[in-house]
Amino acid sequence: MNNHNQKYILSFIAKLLDPKTAVDKFYLTSPSQIFWDGLVKMGSKHLVLPAINGALKRKKLAHHLPKDLMIFLKEISDLNYERNKAIKKQIFFLSNILKKNKINHVFLKGAAMLIFKPFNTFEERMIGDIDILIPKNDLIKAKNILFSNGFSYL
Repeated sequence: MNNHNQKYILSFIAKLLDPKTAVDKFYLTSPSQIFWDGLVKMGSKHLVLPAINGALKRKKLAHHLPKDLMIFLKEISDLNYERNKAIKKQIFFLSNILKKNKINHVFLKGAAMLIFKPFNTFEERMIGDIDILIPKNDLIKAKNILFSNGFSYL
């Protein structure tokens, strides 16, 4: 895929994911398989395939995609939803351990989004880790408590 195609696809993804921007129909007038393959490649690289799926549905553009691509995007979104449910359980488990030990903490980024559920977070946000902010004076205590509860370094 040359730079022009990458820029073209990234431009499409940016417009698609921006809730306030309409997607120009010229993007979807007889797109080639190369376009769809590039969309999957770029969406996967930037961890936005579930968000692409959701935006296509919200903007009523899903009917422009090949059927097998829509099935694939739905499967990815469903897997992501289940993964995020499991991560949310881990977040609450961690929070309970830290609260029980009187350690102040704040979940950040994707973890915070799973707690507060803005937008369609469970379906669309891909989360790979749990970011926690802990006061400096409690870091060693928190580390020891987490290790004693079965957590370890990767």
